[in-house]
Amino acid sequence: MSSVRTVERRRVARARQGMPWAGLPGNAEVGLEAGLLRSITERIVRECAPVRVVLFGSRARGDARADSDIDLFVVMETRSDRMMRAVAMDRLFEDRTWAMDFIVYTPREAAAALRGAGFIVDAVEEEGIVLYDRA
Repeated sequence: MSSVRTVERRRVARARQGMPWAGLPGNAEVGLEAGLLRSITERIVRECAPVRVVLFGSRARGDARADSDIDLFVVMETRSDRMMRAVAMDRLFEDRTWAMDFIVYTPREAAAALRGAGFIVDAVEEEGIVLYDRA
């Protein structure tokens, strides 16, 4: 039986190879339309040109329920303040029928947050699944 670390290494390797969907927990899309996470990510990439999109929270950990929200950490170049970034993401998905929360940082803010840590950044680092990485 594979250890948790081995499974995690394989998931990370698949994500780095551009196959993050193969590394999602089995119930990551429970209660959602099949392929929704991919569709959401593709829309963000197309409309916002992010540096990175990371799924975190219950859907990344594998303990999501049908009513669990989608938590996304998005890193992108922008001059907008944090409130306007959240509003812009909300507008991008204003037709949605599912709960979704966005945390949008610039690359500089993300780097500073990683140095300083904190609850959200810790969660993203520990349980996050990279859905898109421009690098």
